[in-house]
Amino acid sequence: MRAQRSGWFGWLQIQWLTCLFMGATALAQSPLLPATPLTVEAAQSLGTEWEVLLRKGEVTAITSRLDLRALSEKALSSLPGDDEARREFITQYAAGASAAYQHTLRGFVHFRFLGAVRTNAAGGLVFRALLPDGSANYYRYVVEPRATGGAGITDVFVLPTGEWMSATIRWLYLLSEGKRGPALAAKLSGAEADLVRHAAAVERLLAYQQQKKHPEFLEAYRGLPVALREDRTLLQMQLAASLAVEPLEFGVASQAWGRRYPSDPGLDLVAFEKWSARGEPVLAASALGRLEEFVGGDHYLRALRGVQLARAGQVDAGKRLAEDAVLAEPDLATGYDALLGIAIRARNFAEIARVLNDVADHLPINPRELAQSQPQYADFLASAEGRQWLSRKPEIYTPRRRPITTAPAALAP
Repeated sequence: MRAQRSGWFGWLQIQWLTCLFMGATALAQSPLLPATPLTVEAAQSLGTEWEVLLRKGEVTAITSRLDLRALSEKALSSLPGDDEARREFITQYAAGASAAYQHTLRGFVHFRFLGAVRTNAAGGLVFRALLPDGSANYYRYVVEPRATGGAGITDVFVLPTGEWMSATIRWLYLLSEGKRGPALAAKLSGAEADLVRHAAAVERLLAYQQQKKHPEFLEAYRGLPVALREDRTLLQMQLAASLAVEPLEFGVASQAWGRRYPSDPGLDLVAFEKWSARGEPVLAASALGRLEEFVGGDHYLRALRGVQLARAGQVDAGKRLAEDAVLAEPDLATGYDALLGIAIRARNFAEIARVLNDVADHLPINPRELAQSQPQYADFLASAEGRQWLSRKPEIYTPRRRPITTAPAALAP
């Protein structure tokens, strides 16, 4: 998901990470449940501790608690097939995914603990992570106490893929087994059997998707059996491809998605960017609202929704959402960016100057240099307010972070 932004960070998106362990997913499954879930209080404390460590760059706060080999063994334990082939897959997967996972975590520049899940027995810790360009991802970690002390991660939910890591592993294993031949399919049923039988066709679909060959993807997708066309991953890819080239087909696919995955945010993730780019801010704001509800509340998404509401004419409501974001998270650039976008659109030069001064107080950025390099600030810089703002002596810009706080979260399912 991404939306055009009016400030200095260009574009914002929920990144479609392509690391091995996030590559593809199966039909919706439950997570690998903890033997003994943490209490909400213990989960809140642990999440706050992890946020502090992650903001320092200590990604071992998570990687040391995630045993990918053990997770893979549990994910595949109910599948039939050759034990040696399964062990070979697990060894290769765990090694590659571990390196990819660490690389992904080290690439984020900002972590926020959104809270502990209170809506179901699995529980878990919900985090938002930001990349340097403003891209965001959301994770839910299901945790359990370790016999040796501390907490271990039993499964991970990744919002853009909409699936648990255990389901991803299972999907990838069946795809790899399909390359060996169709024999395993006779011991399976439904989409899993079809995935093995049609592994080569699915491989081509994944290649078309990565290469953004949307017409080729849609043509190949139509040739799949029904069970595979309803696989969450492939259906979400079909939504994205049809949205790019076939609006009527997108409408049909949206109806299929609503029937098959009524509470899943995948449709909003796919469609938000297009609704924003096509000048349909009401639809874009509604999608962001549903995404925020799904993760249990997040000021990052709230600020983005504020921009869309302002574009739809609800300027005061949009501004309030953006102001709430910077008040709650003074070091979250998205909130300031939203306020600046709203002020630029309204040509409120005094407000632009005020927000830029707040940026100087809370972010490690020199807003004067950036305002002078961005064309959207040209009218502001030529105004009396802009000239007065530029005439002030530049200060040393250092972030001034407030104490970390958390709010309840309810990332579904």
